[in-house]
Amino acid sequence: MTFEAYLVAFAVDLWVTLHGIAPGRHRRGEIEATAAEVASTDAGPLEALELLGIAAWESGYDASARGRAGERGRWQVMPPARSYGAGEALSRLRRQGIAGFMGFTRCGELCEAMAERRTLPAKVYFWSHEPPSRGRVELATVVP
Repeated sequence: MTFEAYLVAFAVDLWVTLHGIAPGRHRRGEIEATAAEVASTDAGPLEALELLGIAAWESGYDASARGRAGERGRWQVMPPARSYGAGEALSRLRRQGIAGFMGFTRCGELCEAMAERRTLPAKVYFWSHEPPSRGRVELATVVP
């Protein structure tokens, strides 16, 4: 299994958990594109899963999503930003943690509960499904 396939499996599982149905063809395409974008970053496995969880909550994995306050893209990044993709979302996650995606000016009890709810699926998946290596796979050569 590739790292990207690992991310797609998590995102589909999360979608079913949140919505009670499998994603349709269009949504599956959005999930696959989101996973590919996340896999193209230097995110560690747990960070990558958290980014997919954020995209599920923020936009339903929709790259063209626009929020009421002007947020853009899968991760609902506020303009102005260098970009609205996974790299910018990862940078924000590393700087601000999950709270940076929840609209709180300071993180109190409600924020902490929301943060736990948003990150728990990624943590459980990470703990229960070993992520594949992101390195290049070398095929063994059989010598007679």
